[in-house]
Formats: sequence, structure tokens, C-alpha cells
Amino acid sequence: MEAITLEVHGRVGGSGSKSAYPVKKSNGSIGVVVSQASKFQKPWQQSVKWAFLQKYGAHFMPLRGAVMFEATFFKRRPDSHFKKNGELTAKGRRHPYPDKRQEPDADKALRATGDALSGLAYTDDKRIVTIIGKWRWREQPGADIAITALQNQTLFLGEQNGRRTSNSRKDYAQNSRQH
Repeated sequence: MEAITLEVHGRVGGSGSKSAYPVKKSNGSIGVVVSQASKFQKPWQQSVKWAFLQKYGAHFMPLRGAVMFEATFFKRRPDSHFKKNGELTAKGRRHPYPDKRQEPDADKALRATGDALSGLAYTDDKRIVTIIGKWRWREQPGADIAITALQNQTLFLGEQNGRRTSNSRKDYAQNSRQH
């Protein structure tokens, strides 16, 4: 089956770290307010949703079965990794991948990205049964995302001349005979 692929640009935001604060309620009891610790989560999720809708449109029917979710996240190399002539410095050669100080870490970036596509690419992020995440260097920060259906599913890609279109062989064959 063909994969759903996206290229998303922008600073990657993570999900998962939360801060909790006690608050006094009007009835005198103590409650808790929970806030998202990453200020980049919502802008990142909006970028992911926008990229999906730009490529596949609002008529895409989310996948209903098991899916594999792969994302390669990108961070721009710091200038300190380069000499004036553009070659890598010794420090740049020692860091072929973004290091452990990367914000956010891969699992939080995967969670935020997967949550953003829930209801768009697949019916619920519970459909993700295989997940792969990587961090790499690239000039443009962002992510390359691939979602592959692990069961025989049809990708509903939208409408063309008032007719539903998909990428399944059966639908392709039927549409070819009708034209």
C-alpha cells in the first residue's frame, strides 16, 4: 500500500511534559491546573495539520485499521559546526546526529506529531501499532512523515468532478472503465 507522506517545516514541538499547579477553588477546596510545558507544541501541531490538509485536502477519509508511523525530525546544525569555508569542524564531525540535549526528545516529538494527525490521517492515534522516530541534521528544520496502512485499506483522497477518488487498485480499475 502506498504511504501517506508529508513534509512539514518549522520548529518541532513535543508533547508529554506538563506542569501542575495547585489552585484554591471558590468553594475553598484545592484543585490542580495542568499546563503544557512546551510552548512549541501547539504551533508545531498546527503546522502538521496544515501540511496534511494542503496535500490531501479536507475530504481525505482517515485510515481505520492498524498503521505504521515513521517520522524523521530535523534540526539545523549550529554555526559552530562549520569552518568559514563550509567544511565541518572537529566538533561538527563529533556530532553526526543531533545530541541528547535535543529539544524535544524523539518520543515527545512523535507524540505531538501523532496527536496532530489523529482524525485526519487515521481515525485515532490508537491505530498506530508501529512507530519509528529519528533526529537528523538538515538546513530546514521540520519533519518528513510517512504513515503506512498495515492492513488492506483504501486511501480516500477526495473528490474529482463530484466523484470520490482513492488510490486502491480496485477503485482505480473501476474508475478507468467508467471513463
